[in-house]
Amino acid sequence: MIILETEHLLFRPLTLSDLDNLTALYADPDVMRFLGGTRSRDEVLSILNSYIREYQTYGHSFFATILKSDQRFIGQCGLLNQEVEDSQR
Repeated sequence: MIILETEHLLFRPLTLSDLDNLTALYADPDVMRFLGGTRSRDEVLSILNSYIREYQTYGHSFFATILKSDQRFIGQCGLLNQEVEDSQR
């Protein structure tokens, strides 16, 4: 299911089939430099499962970012609920 489409990109919910791509992303020290460091495959699986639960709870989370020209996974972006002043936003 495509959530959003631009001239060059597609955005869709992440699925368990994205685990290998996400693991590569989260294992890249440059990508994770300001995000607490790299993550193991098991940690990424836990994170991915939390995103999938957030779709079910909130209707949104991070989305797979796909390059239209070759249908290649190039990253993720999206919206996450955050607790601010003891309130979910």
